Parts: sequence; C-alpha cells; structure tokens
Amino acid sequence: MVQSIIRVTRLLLPVLALCVTLGVMIRAFRRRPAHGFGHRPWFLFLALTLFGVMIALCITNETWWTEPLTLMLFIAFLAVQWMSFVFAGRGGMRAELTGFFLTDLGLMVAALNDTGAFHTQLICVAAGIAGFYILRFFLRNPAFMEYLRIPAAVCCLGLLVACLIFADPVNDSKSWITIAGFTFQPSEIAKVCYVLAAAIPERKRGGFKELLIFTVFSAASVLCLVVMNDLGSAVVFFCGFLAAAAMRKWGYPAAAAGLLAGGGGGYLALNLSGRAAGRFATWGKAWEFANEGGYQQTRAMAAAASGGLLGLGVGQGWLRDVYAASTDLVFCVICEELGLIVAICAILMIFLTCVQAVFAARRGRSPYLVSCACIAAMILAIQAALNALGSVDILPFTGVTFPLISQGGTSAMTCWWLLAFTGTEFMPAFHAEEEEETPSEEEVEEE
Repeated sequence: MVQSIIRVTRLLLPVLALCVTLGVMIRAFRRRPAHGFGHRPWFLFLALTLFGVMIALCITNETWWTEPLTLMLFIAFLAVQWMSFVFAGRGGMRAELTGFFLTDLGLMVAALNDTGAFHTQLICVAAGIAGFYILRFFLRNPAFMEYLRIPAAVCCLGLLVACLIFADPVNDSKSWITIAGFTFQPSEIAKVCYVLAAAIPERKRGGFKELLIFTVFSAASVLCLVVMNDLGSAVVFFCGFLAAAAMRKWGYPAAAAGLLAGGGGGYLALNLSGRAAGRFATWGKAWEFANEGGYQQTRAMAAAASGGLLGLGVGQGWLRDVYAASTDLVFCVICEELGLIVAICAILMIFLTCVQAVFAARRGRSPYLVSCACIAAMILAIQAALNALGSVDILPFTGVTFPLISQGGTSAMTCWWLLAFTGTEFMPAFHAEEEEETPSEEEVEEE
C-alpha cells in the first residue's frame, strides 16, 4: 500500500509542479486589470497545496515511525499557506506562490537530511514569512523606507565587518558567527540591508554625488566579502550593484567601470585565495579531477542523470550522502529524487520573479520600489544560477545556496524577505501615484 502511494506521488509531483509553474507564468505575463488587482488564484493555490500534500506523504513513508512531529509540523506549514492565501488581498499571492513552492522543496530536503535541521529550518521560515508581511506593510510607504537607507547601509557594512572580526573560519571562509549556541550567517542578512541602501532615492534621483556614494558603499561591501573569502556572496553583491547602477543616471558607464574593476579584483582574489583558485582550476574539467577538486560535481551530475524526468522518488537517492548535498548540491538532489521537471520548475519560478520585477520597472511610478524589486530579483536569480549551474560544472562551483531550497535557516529567512521586495509592484500603493496623475475624462475633453 505504501509503495503504491509512493508510485502515485512520484507521477503526480511533476504534474502538479508544472501546473503551479504555468499558472504563475500566466499571471506574470498577464496585463494588470484596469480596475482592481485581479482575483485570488484558487485553482493555482489548490495545485500548490496538493503538491505539498504529496511531499508530506513521501516524508511520511521515510520518517513517520521515527519522527511523527516532522509530519505534523509540515502539515502545520501547509495550514499557514492557506491562512496567508485566505487573508491575502485580491492582487496578492504572486511572490508568495514562488516562496511557498520553493519552501516545500526546501523543507523536504531538510526533513530527510536531519530532523533537528528541519525544526531549525521551519522556525527560520516562519520568521521569514513574518518578516515578509512586515516588509510588505512598510513598503506601502516608500517615503518612510527611504529614511532607512543610511541606517541600512551602516547595518550592512557593520554585519560584514563583524564577520571579519568575530567569525570563526569554516572551510577557509569567515562567514558564520555563533552567539549563545545559535549559528547564523550575517552576510545573508546583509543582502536585505544592501537592497534597502542601494535602491534609487526619490529626492536625489540620478545625482552624480549619490552615484559616487553608492559605488563606494558597494565596493566596500564586496571587498569585505572578498577578505572573508566568501567569493560566492561577493559575486551576488556585485551583480546586485550592476542592477542598481544600470537604473541610475550615468549608470551604464558606472556599470561598465564596475565590470572592469570587478574583473581585476576577481583576478587578484583568485590569486590570493588558494581554495577559490582550486575550484576555478577544475571549472569545466570536473571529470578529469573526479576524485579531487571535481569530486562533488561529478557525483552530483551522475545522480542528476540517474533521476531522469520523474526522479527516483523522495528519499530514494544516494547523493544526500555526499558532503554539502543539502546546500551546495541541492539542485542535483532535486533532479535525482523528484526529477528534472520539478528542478526546471524551481528555476522557472525564480525566473518569473525577475520577469515580474522587470514589468514593474516598466510601469511603476516609485523609483525606490522599482529599484528594490529589480535588485532583489537579481540577487535571487544569481544565487539560483550559481547553485544550479555550478553543481553541473557549467559555472564555477562557488558554494552559493539555492534560494529557499538549500538547507540553511538564515538563507531561507532572508530569501523570504527579498521576495517581499519583488512583490511590491502589485500592491495598490505601488500604483497610487499613477492613479492620482491619470487625467479625468473632462480634462481630456478640455485639452
């Protein structure tokens, strides 16, 4: 009976993932209605709920008799999804759909890897969802959020400097700080602060002085990450800088100069960091170093290929036994156990988040909200690309986490906060200025 359920879920999971992804794609490319903000996607959210239930059934087969609390907590998380859906506004649930879909996969990875890690992951996800709605509330007032730019910049640099001073080296990287037995990664929280600080202000839109200060701030942030030997996060911050610079006046020359400086700095960083240089040395040649520098990638590619389109089934893969499989190689874990279809759907969900941010830039009235959405979407997209393509040896293997899927409480929490920025373009407040500036029919007739 149990094996029959597993076979059914193995077939249904890719179908439900495709339904959710196609539904989000249609909503992303659909033009906003002239009046109101659309209707709640009942069918789409029902497919997402069934997707979570199927994963819960698979987890039941693996952990019910040993850890029944894991299944109960997963079901409680599905209930939270429905609560957010019921109380969401008519135009909501665009960013939330992406977040819940990826979080379902992330909780599955954590539950099958380590029960304690699953509980920690779920607590951090709850904090991330709470912060998501708090940020959404305050982002309704862009003028208030602009006053937080300087405190956010100070907080961003403070977190990175704290890593340099207090963090203990782990794998030659000073990225983790432990306080009272709780370990967290300040550079992940710094991403949210960077988005708030790097966004284009309303009052000083495109000024050269503002561009210079922004460039110096970004360079200091990237430099701190390079000194910490966290080159993956340095690349993510650098791409966020390029997105923010391109939207400013004189931004394209600044972005071009940043590319040149970033290329030179990257070359120096590779010469100074033996671990990073070793990873770049095996880039594109993982199979030639299958038992050395390419050990993780070769195993990941073999496991992903064995999964096929539908996967071997939840908990049936062997890649989980390889070091850092639940973090750095999580994309290939999804390919192996759930199949290539579900893994591609996860990539598409991140891509659709970027599409929504680009559409916001085309029709939005608040430069601050537009730039927040684009910078946050760029950070999420680069993280997903580095994780997925790095694990299969298309890009250098940097160890960057996949948003909301990779195991890691700090990463999951901050990714939910970043999603809050990408969802602001669909709030009524985002178009408030547009509605105020729209001339009436009488004014049009007089003209």
